[in-house]
Amino acid sequence: MKRRKQDEAVRLDMNISLVSAAQRILHDHHVEDKLVAVLDQWPQGVDKLLQDGGATTNDYHAIAMGYLRDAYQFTGDELTKETDAMIKQAQAEFRKNPKRFDDI
Repeated sequence: MKRRKQDEAVRLDMNISLVSAAQRILHDHHVEDKLVAVLDQWPQGVDKLLQDGGATTNDYHAIAMGYLRDAYQFTGDELTKETDAMIKQAQAEFRKNPKRFDDI
């Protein structure tokens, strides 16, 4: 149970990081719909929207990977697979309720 709550907290942190970066880069406090529109083209769609050389999507990926490496000691292909799964889960949660991040 504790791990599941930690996983949820990390996915929330990932999405907060994504929204915060988008708000800063786009000078717009209402970026959620713009992000939802490009998440299906991950990571290229977000990279194109933010035009930050992939820094934001790399950070999003690094948060998931670092957590999974530290919390579960995943390595190699298993780490890659689990990181991709966590990214998809975080994005699904974001799509489900983007307004949750409206005023961060």
